[in-house]
Amino acid sequence: MGLIILEIYCRFISRRTASFKNKSPDEKMKLLKGEFSKEVQRLPFVREFVEKYSDSALAWNEKQVQSRAVDLAKTAYQKNLED
Repeated sequence: MGLIILEIYCRFISRRTASFKNKSPDEKMKLLKGEFSKEVQRLPFVREFVEKYSDSALAWNEKQVQSRAVDLAKTAYQKNLED
């Protein structure tokens, strides 16, 4: 089930990427909290992502991206074990 959640998250983000165009991570987080907030609320994995990472969106760098990727993989793995 965790892998399905990760796939849903990835599809949601990829569909929205066209809407986000070349916006900064901070601007994208603002859209997820604003214009797309109703959709985000229906997707717990995306909601958790926004809650956890929106405060650091202004200063994303390579180290933070790598750390976030590892964290998301661990979360998806844990959710998969739970199911």
